[in-house]
Amino acid sequence: MNPGKLNKRLLFSFGMVWGQRVIKTKRRDFEQNEESYQFIIRKDSDVAEYQTFTCDGLTYLILTFEEVPKGYLTLNCEKARKHSFYDSCNVSRMVNYKTDSGATRERLEVVLSQIPCELIRLVSGSANESEQERDVIYRFELHLENEHVLKAGDQLEITHKLDVYKATVQSYFRTHTHQTVELLMEDEA
Repeated sequence: MNPGKLNKRLLFSFGMVWGQRVIKTKRRDFEQNEESYQFIIRKDSDVAEYQTFTCDGLTYLILTFEEVPKGYLTLNCEKARKHSFYDSCNVSRMVNYKTDSGATRERLEVVLSQIPCELIRLVSGSANESEQERDVIYRFELHLENEHVLKAGDQLEITHKLDVYKATVQSYFRTHTHQTVELLMEDEA
């Protein structure tokens, strides 16, 4: 690979990387034209699957990557889908800091603010027909873009339809389109 062919700027969260874009089309006579994208970059970059980056004003999502040719990575990508999330949240996390006396302490600090998201309430329940009772259990999930990194234990303040909810991140799962975060609401603890 000629380093002179790396003529596109790829903007990642960790910085800028030079790369080459290859557009591949899959089309037969009876199919709709589908484009897939490959980017070739130097191997020493800190890339991961489901990471997003920007090139020429478009956002791409890394699906897989492999080392071909030697010393370079081929990123198999698709255009990232941006969702219309109408809720927002602030993320607070425990961070270490030094006091004036030199001791290390922890404090809750806002690390991300006004992130577009969607709060979803899931209902599950069981019915006992003999006693005519029904137990209803509510679970809460948060959907947001993959570009935001949340950790278990993060404290969230979610604004949903002008109401503010407080929650703690229990776990999260990333898909190729978005991430789903399981929440423990403050009044459920």
